[in-house]
Amino acid sequence: MWKSIRINFELNSLSADSAGPGGWNDPDMLEIGVYRGPIKHLTLVEEKSHFALWAIVKAPLIIGADLTNISQDQLNIIMNKNLIALD
Repeated sequence: MWKSIRINFELNSLSADSAGPGGWNDPDMLEIGVYRGPIKHLTLVEEKSHFALWAIVKAPLIIGADLTNISQDQLNIIMNKNLIALD
């Protein structure tokens, strides 16, 4: 899963000038807290990196997880006020 996230980020970096008033990059939804069956997609470190990368490219922070089933660590990631402010 991390490879796919990295590729999306790299492809979006090619159009970084799209981010600004009236436009944004869209590298896909966030995969923090997303499971396929019992298998978690990302490690906690990857989830933190994923959120930070999306904020850096000023992408919409669209959460793809079921918010009723995420851990406190994952909730802390998506509620990081500093990264949200950067976005």
